[in-house]
Amino acid sequence: METLFEKFNNSLKSGTPAEKRLARYYMEHPGDISYETAASVADRLDLSPMTVGRFLRSMNIDPHSAPVLRNGGGMLKTAERGEAANGFAEPAQRDIAPARDHMDALRQVQAITTGAQWRGAVDAMARASEVYVASLGQMLPMAVYLASRLGVVRDGVRNMSGGDGTYLELLGNRRANCLLVIIDDHLSTNRLQRLAIAARHAGHHVVLFTHAALPDMEQVCDYVIHGPMQGATGCLDPVALVALTEAAVASVSAAQGPFAAERAGRIAELQRFFSESA
Repeated sequence: METLFEKFNNSLKSGTPAEKRLARYYMEHPGDISYETAASVADRLDLSPMTVGRFLRSMNIDPHSAPVLRNGGGMLKTAERGEAANGFAEPAQRDIAPARDHMDALRQVQAITTGAQWRGAVDAMARASEVYVASLGQMLPMAVYLASRLGVVRDGVRNMSGGDGTYLELLGNRRANCLLVIIDDHLSTNRLQRLAIAARHAGHHVVLFTHAALPDMEQVCDYVIHGPMQGATGCLDPVALVALTEAAVASVSAAQGPFAAERAGRIAELQRFFSESA
């Protein structure tokens, strides 16, 4: 049976100009076969969606339900991608496993953002009087990222570094309806659990992002978002967390209405001003 690589290779040799462009694109970006839609690839290559759809169907790929990449079974194999085709050479040792893992994580993100826990968590992020974001260890950069992105579309967002008084601000805050968002890498659960308990005792709500089943922690939290884990690292997948962050920002922006768009515009204008000044 002719493999997908062989079909792409034949298109490179004898296809139309559009088919050659598409064959080369999919050979260079094998992960996009199972992630990108025909419309998005068409836009990327300045082709019509009909042309892309027709090409995919000629490869026995449904443009509306693309296959999941697996080793073998007619999909691109590592050795095959290392072969040259009409001047095109793919590195022989290229491994698409990380890309496949990220795509699987993004599919899980899509499912997460349709659930009731997600809707409740996003609503809390949008309506809380103040939002505090905390994490420990390897997830600290993700907490900074979430806080900075939420701060673009709403006021009162703080990253809890622990060294600038934000813990005291949260636990001593007498404003109603404050929210603590915790990103848990499962390695620092005890310390984060104590923070969540203290926040609840202070009258605040808690949202938890984790990949693990943490019954004691989950009893303390109002909403728990179970994200995918990155391989064997024992941490939340950072690509999935970025995707969840952007989805949350979009939802919070929509809930905040025109004010969020105006705030984002002012921030972008200030960023351009300081960038040009530098």
